[in-house]
Amino acid sequence: MKNYLVNASTSIQDVLTSLESLQQKIVYVVDANNKVLGSITDGDIRRFAMKKGNIASTAADCMHSPCYVCHSLKDGLRLIKERKIVNIPLVNNENVIIDIISESSHNAVTRVNSEFKGVKVVMMAGGKGERLYPYTSVLPKPLIPISGIPIAERILMRFKEAGLKSYVLSLNYKKNLIKTYFDDSMEDCSFAYIEENEPLGTGGSLRLMKHLLTDTFIVINCDMLIDVDINELLSYHKNQNADLTMVAANKKIEIPYGVVNLDGDEIASLEEKPTIEKYINTGMYVVNPSVFDYFPETAKFHMTDLCDALLSKNRKVCAYKIENDDYMDMGVFSELKNMSEKVR
Repeated sequence: MKNYLVNASTSIQDVLTSLESLQQKIVYVVDANNKVLGSITDGDIRRFAMKKGNIASTAADCMHSPCYVCHSLKDGLRLIKERKIVNIPLVNNENVIIDIISESSHNAVTRVNSEFKGVKVVMMAGGKGERLYPYTSVLPKPLIPISGIPIAERILMRFKEAGLKSYVLSLNYKKNLIKTYFDDSMEDCSFAYIEENEPLGTGGSLRLMKHLLTDTFIVINCDMLIDVDINELLSYHKNQNADLTMVAANKKIEIPYGVVNLDGDEIASLEEKPTIEKYINTGMYVVNPSVFDYFPETAKFHMTDLCDALLSKNRKVCAYKIENDDYMDMGVFSELKNMSEKVR
């Protein structure tokens, strides 16, 4: 990153030297604290020289200010695509540059802040995967490969790359196969297993592992790939002071017919193939252990039941919004091929 940064007092001649050494011909002007002030391309220098007649000046004199910045990897990649720029600085709330995002960053994973390093990831991996039969007659759903890598490993590797290495898996169907696989894979990670003797719902499974979840934790299903900045998600949950945060994807559904809007028996208006937008539950959550106070002692209990229980007691339940393209569900055959092609 430092190769792309120049001080405001740097001479334009030195800026030109820096630009010549870079693959992406742009540098960012910063102050003594690395706060971004502007950007400079060779085009900016040419225009400055034509206007002033020389380049005997400093970076601050010819920079383009303000310049594009982003506050997350996702926003950075969106701006690169929309604005057709080669890269963009990733800044914190004080406008200090912490990274340079480019198109090649699309597979990068943001590391979580040190305060989140102890967050555990709970994966629901006990289902039979009946919608994927006959595949699941041989392999449990978590071990079905997507482009050669089991779906559950793909999911957990994103957390590992972000710096979270402690996992709790809820198991039932073909549990020994899953244990054997993860005991021999994902080096430097720790796994704990909770076994369900009967389907209890996600909430019921969490009740069995309550003794392991004494701090904020993440809940995820074993059959969904969700492209989310984990550090940003955890920071959002903390800043919102939420009891539970649900990751919600913006789902757009086109009705393939002309829709008739009625006023009694009369037609008020017509809409040709309208699109409906709704946020859907992805099955990924950030949860505080205080929510265990709202669990029943026994019986099947779903996460939607937990949300309802929290809302009825005026507890704070938030949604972290993502786009539909950031969410893939492997739960049915029709999505297996799409998922494999997208991650290839």
